[in-house]
Amino acid sequence: MSDAPPPDSLDESHPAYRSPVPGNDLHCPKDWEQAYLDGNSPWDLGAAPPSLQRVVAELVQTREAGDGSVERVFVPGTGRGHDARAFAAAGFDVTANDIAATAVAEGKALDAEAGLSMTWSRADLFALPADLDGSFDLVWEQTCFCAIPPARRDDYVAAVARLLRPGGSWVGVLWDVGRPGGPPFAINREHIEQHFLAAFEIVSVEDVPVWSDRRFDEILVRLRKRRITPGAGRSARS
Repeated sequence: MSDAPPPDSLDESHPAYRSPVPGNDLHCPKDWEQAYLDGNSPWDLGAAPPSLQRVVAELVQTREAGDGSVERVFVPGTGRGHDARAFAAAGFDVTANDIAATAVAEGKALDAEAGLSMTWSRADLFALPADLDGSFDLVWEQTCFCAIPPARRDDYVAAVARLLRPGGSWVGVLWDVGRPGGPPFAINREHIEQHFLAAFEIVSVEDVPVWSDRRFDEILVRLRKRRITPGAGRSARS
């Protein structure tokens, strides 16, 4: 029998919640894989959030009006893929990414139960193959950016920017956990400006209602990849 805490508790002593120590990158597969094996995945709420459902509905309405600019969607750090399936159910071409093999296997099983088909990428977001560069119209974010060490946030921006075509969209729900340490690490509007503006322009930032008692203050952020990236910073990819 596993000695893991109940799934709806936040056990910050678990390896998946440790602050990084020298030589231990929190994006290492063993930490996240063990969390899923232990059943310690409190970030998994079993469904897509209402804010994502709204985004998907807006995209469907836009597509039905004749604008097919969003077809291919990439969802990094998707876990069991609830958010990715929301896009797939609406007819989008989805690639769901996670580093944990157990999460990917369980996500594929949920796809089969739902009668949905999407591409799964069991890979490190920071080491995706170059043939994916510029392949996607939209990246959806919910639980990946807050999980990586803050020192790697520019690397995250570079990774998602290269996946998007010029003018492509990055849309995400971000959390301000209101405390130091993590993961999840706190994210606020200042962090968005600090890390994303070299490669993206801000379309909108809005507060969204908290939909679970396991969530923190949330914002819905919409960004557009710059067609010409100013400067030559580490995260500037056009």
